[in-house]
Amino acid sequence: MAADTAIQAIRKIDPIGSIGVISKEDHSPYERSPLSNVLWRGMDVDDIWRNTGNLGVNLHLARTATSLFPDKQIVYDHEGQIYSYEKLLIATGSSPRQLDDSPDEIIYLRGLEDYFKLKAFAEKHEHFCVIGGGFIGTEIADALVAQKKDVTMIFPEKSPLMSLLPLTVSRQLFAAIKARGVILVNEELVTGVEKIGRDLVVKTNRDTMLAFDSVVAAMGAVPETGLASTCDLKLFGNGILVDDHLRASKPGIYAAGDVASFPSHALGSIMRFDHAGNANAMGFAAGENMAGGDVVYDHVPEYGSTIFGMQYRAIGDVSARYNYVIDWREEPERCTIYYLVGGRVRGVLFWNLQGDVEAARALITEHKSHNVHTLKGLLS
Repeated sequence: MAADTAIQAIRKIDPIGSIGVISKEDHSPYERSPLSNVLWRGMDVDDIWRNTGNLGVNLHLARTATSLFPDKQIVYDHEGQIYSYEKLLIATGSSPRQLDDSPDEIIYLRGLEDYFKLKAFAEKHEHFCVIGGGFIGTEIADALVAQKKDVTMIFPEKSPLMSLLPLTVSRQLFAAIKARGVILVNEELVTGVEKIGRDLVVKTNRDTMLAFDSVVAAMGAVPETGLASTCDLKLFGNGILVDDHLRASKPGIYAAGDVASFPSHALGSIMRFDHAGNANAMGFAAGENMAGGDVVYDHVPEYGSTIFGMQYRAIGDVSARYNYVIDWREEPERCTIYYLVGGRVRGVLFWNLQGDVEAARALITEHKSHNVHTLKGLLS
């Protein structure tokens, strides 16, 4: 997605320059967010395409860029093909964490082919296991329940989405998921999956063994920095380190999206985000700068979803490891959560509320000190 928005930005400035895209997928750029969400609720797969090919771009699909030589301004792919460049954007995204020695039947939902595989399994299988209680895991479980499948979720935390939700809020989601008939195996870590006959048998650190028709693993993702490592680009926090113009540590090279760690002036630290909104905004800014612009990237990203009837919208740096203030509404399942470090708001999450995203961004960027008294009712 970052590559597509970069191309859009370049074309606004330079309508005729040569642009090439190297992609290991056999598809042109598309929206990834629907793969675990709205594609299961009536959205047509034809609506996910970005139509990048209509922008006068040479698409080199099913190709993996394997080595980069900044001094010569060339890239090699896995078949030895050489590509030259004047400006290069690395937008390789991230890859799903995988279990060791896992059967080929396990689905790690990251790309379109994974979606097609899961869709085919959902048409013929009934009993599913979802490993992981994070963003993707909860969305997949919700999608499978909507297909009237028997679903078991296994995750090591006490409750789903605990990387960003306080326990009191996460328990509401736990109850909502359980009410839909999902079996929740919490505080257990999956240690392996073995194929026995037709079943996939999931094993945990508590010696639990459960058999399923299909298993979907959603255990987080790791930035794809392999290409950057071939030419010793600087890394930070598992991502490629860029400056506020999204330039990497060697001339002519930029990075954007999941793979890039950037200095956020708004948050006062180097950040890396795995969400579509950041990839889109970051790609566009990188494209502008590659085409000669002078854009400082300081976007405060936001993301969200609706899962099991619960809606959330997160803005900025939202993490349950921070101090937080919960501003409850009169309804027991609605609140605004403020995430603070040293009294400063780093993130805001609206739980079952529409919320004012721009007001939340303004609060994050104002750099003022807050406490429970100043925050109560502030973004009501």
